Amino acid sequence: MVSLVLTDSSQLTSDSQHLGGVVPNEAMSELFVCGVGGRGGAAKKTHAFSPFDTGVQRFIAMRATGYDHFKPTPKSAGYGLGLVFIPIALYAWLLKSSRDKQEHKYRTGQVAYRDRRFKFI
Repeated sequence: MVSLVLTDSSQLTSDSQHLGGVVPNEAMSELFVCGVGGRGGAAKKTHAFSPFDTGVQRFIAMRATGYDHFKPTPKSAGYGLGLVFIPIALYAWLLKSSRDKQEHKYRTGQVAYRDRRFKFI
């Protein structure tokens, strides 16, 4: 079943060598045999085989071209604000307010120097 291919350098090579070691579909379908019968199991049926899964190919194509097909909408802007900017701003405000409260306690003398965190020795 393996045919010979004439390459650019005028040398005869087989299909598997020409395709980088990939065996053609006809040869692969002969290799993959699936049982169909019951317990006797003598009946076998061959299935055509393709090395490329169409679902995986569609997924890869979608991932590669997702940015090309992106359409900015108010909903996507809301997701960006809700998942990125608002949590960062909220966390920054929380850090600033807690640090200001602690600093106020330090400056008014409510916390002794030996009890302070992050002090210079």
